[in-house]
Amino acid sequence: MKNNPLISGVDTLDVGLCVGRYKLSDAEVNALRYAKEQAQQAGDCRDKADNLVRLYGQELEVKPGGTSRHEIMLKNDDITVSVCIDANGGKHYPEIKVHYTSAMLWRVGVQKAWDDTKNWINQWAEVTENKVSRVDLCTDVESPLPKLSHDFREVNGKAITRNRYVSITRHNSGLLESGYSFGSGSPVRCRVYDKELEIERQSYKEWFHDLWREAGWQGGPVTRVEFQMRRKFLKDRGINTIEQLIDRQSDIWQYLTCEWLLLCVPSNTDTNKSRWSTKPFWKLVQKGVALFGKFIECVKRVAQVIPIIDQLEKQAVGVLASIGAAYRSVNVLRDRDSIGKMDYVVTRLLRIDPLFEGKVQKRAIKYATLAVNG
Repeated sequence: MKNNPLISGVDTLDVGLCVGRYKLSDAEVNALRYAKEQAQQAGDCRDKADNLVRLYGQELEVKPGGTSRHEIMLKNDDITVSVCIDANGGKHYPEIKVHYTSAMLWRVGVQKAWDDTKNWINQWAEVTENKVSRVDLCTDVESPLPKLSHDFREVNGKAITRNRYVSITRHNSGLLESGYSFGSGSPVRCRVYDKELEIERQSYKEWFHDLWREAGWQGGPVTRVEFQMRRKFLKDRGINTIEQLIDRQSDIWQYLTCEWLLLCVPSNTDTNKSRWSTKPFWKLVQKGVALFGKFIECVKRVAQVIPIIDQLEKQAVGVLASIGAAYRSVNVLRDRDSIGKMDYVVTRLLRIDPLFEGKVQKRAIKYATLAVNG
């Protein structure tokens, strides 16, 4: 087993773009719709080259599929772009959905992939906002697939302690054990699998061998640890835009491999899993943080609800209206006596609560933290 991982990076990326308006002419929109109609009519009989269009320097295939909202689907070897033609000032967010292929992300890196796409789309659309809807981070290590017991007692971390139970599945390819998946169906999931076997029998991405050789691969077995994160997981940790994702890749990896999920060495004398030592294989996986960029701090979960001033003010008005009604004050704002009574009641209520100032300070700290992390 090597002392360091071979490669770390983004293997899958989906981004949603909010569009204020399109710069496409009517002729360009009609050409895209016509190309889609032709693709639908021809089906599998039509040559792929007949569906190609050139849009602001990019050659893409117009796919026959799509949805009622994203009617146009454009695809090449690097990206798939789904377009909702009716921008309507961003009311149909995301108007544009971009899916990056693994090949592009590993060839040029996530930063250049995003820069190139952004510069191209900005030629024909006014993008006002972007949000990451899915990202897969992974690390490849030159090591055999770790063997886990039938009850998976080696598994530890917040994925277990917080949810009490996380779905764990053992996978096989024929007679060979091929890997494990943790947290299927949740906003974050992990896959640990034999990458060489996956290339040989499923993806056929033999170009990974070149990346591994550049990192010193000697031809031994390679295991991939991959975390798939959906929008909810990212949003809960203050990561919304692709710029935030790029800046905090290492912070995410540190959290996922050091807190969310760990593979430990079971102890027969100590039942407290938090004191179990980490498997050498997993320590190697944790080292992948250095390949994702500068580590700042582990991502933290932020609260879900930030108070909206307008809502709080409306609630306060409702309470004051009830107080006014209790004092039989019909014209509260024009009756000085009524105003005085209400002012006295509010002041008295605040003063008789000895914990009021402390409550204000605690909420102030909480909301300030939300503002920073959000």
